[in-house]
Amino acid sequence: AALIAGTTVGAGVLALPTATASSGFLPSSGALCIAWLYMTISGLLIAELSINRMGQTGRPGVGLLELYNSSLGKFGWIGSGSYFFLHYAVMVAYLSEGGRNLGLMLDSIGLQSLSSIHGLDQMLLAGAAGGLVYFASPTTVENFNNILVTAVIATFVGIIGLGAGTPDFDFAALIALENQHPEFVVDAFP
Repeated sequence: AALIAGTTVGAGVLALPTATASSGFLPSSGALCIAWLYMTISGLLIAELSINRMGQTGRPGVGLLELYNSSLGKFGWIGSGSYFFLHYAVMVAYLSEGGRNLGLMLDSIGLQSLSSIHGLDQMLLAGAAGGLVYFASPTTVENFNNILVTAVIATFVGIIGLGAGTPDFDFAALIALENQHPEFVVDAFP
């Protein structure tokens, strides 16, 4: 459950307002609702496929890659490859940005000599995260993940609260038709 929650409420949720701002509040809200509906349907179909596969094999846990291979046959490699590529790209993005943020933190506490070595920030972050996953118990990793998911949700709510609490926040301007540009919605999707 923590893996699904962490994937659902990843750090990308913080970028959604910025990515969809050019289209306006109403078109971006509509596009996000359509994306949510698509992801919900996809999740329910995967759950149904998983339950059916568990019934066929008698095993209580079936992995997503096994579902691809058993359902798609010789084309299962397409799903497996897509799954690998997506999570590899997410890992690279997290290590790149997380390492950059770690470098900024090291600079702020006076350790510029460490952050000046190219790639060391990313290597330190990868080592710390990999060490946590490898050496810690599964319960500790799950608790740490739950803390991170809670922090992302709190950050998102905090950003919304700060934006809504500013004196120049005008809901009428937010939904005014002249500020809605549905033609830019497609640009917000990856």
